Amino acid sequence: MKKLLSMVLLGFTLMVLTACGSNGISQADYDALVAQNQALQAQLDTLQGERDRLQEQVDDLFEQLSEFLDREVDAMVTFVIETDDPEVLNVPYLSSMDLSIFEILTGVLRQRMVYNTDFGSPFITGVGAMQTQFGNFIQILRNGVPLEVGIGEATHENGDVFTFRLMWWDDRAEAVHSILSTYEDTLLESALATNNFYLHQAFALRYRGTDLERSFNATPADTAAGLVGQLLVARALGVSETAYADALIALLPSLTMTDEFLFLNSLVYVAIESYNHLNVNNFIDAFSAYVDALDLEALASTDALAMLVLATHYDLSHFDAVERLVTLAKEADNSATLALSIAALIVGGENPLNITNEDDVNLVDLLLEYHLGGGLFKWQMGDTQADTMFSTPQSLLALSMIENFLNNQTVQPFLKP
Repeated sequence: MKKLLSMVLLGFTLMVLTACGSNGISQADYDALVAQNQALQAQLDTLQGERDRLQEQVDDLFEQLSEFLDREVDAMVTFVIETDDPEVLNVPYLSSMDLSIFEILTGVLRQRMVYNTDFGSPFITGVGAMQTQFGNFIQILRNGVPLEVGIGEATHENGDVFTFRLMWWDDRAEAVHSILSTYEDTLLESALATNNFYLHQAFALRYRGTDLERSFNATPADTAAGLVGQLLVARALGVSETAYADALIALLPSLTMTDEFLFLNSLVYVAIESYNHLNVNNFIDAFSAYVDALDLEALASTDALAMLVLATHYDLSHFDAVERLVTLAKEADNSATLALSIAALIVGGENPLNITNEDDVNLVDLLLEYHLGGGLFKWQMGDTQADTMFSTPQSLLALSMIENFLNNQTVQPFLKP
């Protein structure tokens, strides 16, 4: 190889000299070109020697690695998983075993890789800490170039680097995921100290469980509204809610069944429905009778209707309650009402992506228009400041439910595990 390269370099120089000679090259120029050729040849010899020396080092390292692993290896590939905390895996192997890159990958990741063969070739949906969801896929690059074939057909050589990167194909799903992730990364820790049960429930849903792994900042409460809020926070955190439930159950006989208290009574219902107590049974009977007689057309509060459908998870509400909510949701003039409506409609079996207002904008896209950035939402479209008490928490709850809905995960908040 070395001799061949020297001959090519010499031939190129002679070609240059011949061409220059036809133009009357001087002896000085000729001598300079010869000197340049000799200098380049010396560099080539040096580089070739350096290459041979490095190859000897590589061979020696593979020999040492073989002894350490107690198996023969003579090549290596690298896998890079581009998550927030990137993972780099250097994997040695024996080239004569003729392993595919997919076999090498599954061998090192084992249970940490998820794939399906629905279309014949393996299609990766999870690798290491990277997991796909609705709207994205895992792009695989070999030495920085996206693969044009599936991982099962990809070729490889010693020293190759395979990179795994999440890519979004659905802009709306990406926007929902980004808003929730941004809020979680920057504001959630301090916001949960406020004991806002909408926030707690939103991220308990997002974590696919009830344990937010945070301590419970218990707050004294002696009203139905206060007790419900504390109970639902405790429920999201997976800690004991008994003290709040007992106090709330004691207050049940004093609650009034009127339109004015429909929102609160709906929350009370979802908080205590699973408890076996005479007061609970009497409350549920009274609440059911009230709902059966409810005049939906005369109900002035969209929020109350949304909470009714959301909290009762459709057991007590008639089908026309959902139909009525669809109509009212299209007319919502603030993000808090719209968010609760979306959450309720999902629980009521409706797809908010298929419900559009008079401008042909679906409810989810309409809610996203209230986003100010950083996971914060304004109350009304003309506002310039975020509403962190109601609009932001309720919007994040709706977005968490939307994300779960798109991924066929649980969408019902508030329920006791």
